[in-house]
Amino acid sequence: KRLNYVITRNKELLQNKHEYGANVRFITIEEASSIVESDTWIIGGKEIYTYFEPFINEWHISRFYKDFGCDIHYDIYNRLVASLGTIYRNNKFISTHLQPFNDYDYRVFFRV
Repeated sequence: KRLNYVITRNKELLQNKHEYGANVRFITIEEASSIVESDTWIIGGKEIYTYFEPFINEWHISRFYKDFGCDIHYDIYNRLVASLGTIYRNNKFISTHLQPFNDYDYRVFFRV
């Protein structure tokens, strides 16, 4: 059974006395950095992605063709596309081909 870690600042949730199930643990971002392993999936917002960017070896990115009215954006996609075949932050990334769908597209980037 997969264990899901949810990064939060909410002090009540950090007590882990909740009804979300035994496979959900609420932790701080600092605690999360100590549990990152090779098979860890990070789903989050800009602050979480920015924090973990140096550790991420594989990006799975979906771009939706719809405006969701978000006020904060993390544009790693364009930075990775621009860096293909070059060095980005002391690393090189390669990519799968862009996979277009009706409402979004999907692409995977790998650190080499």
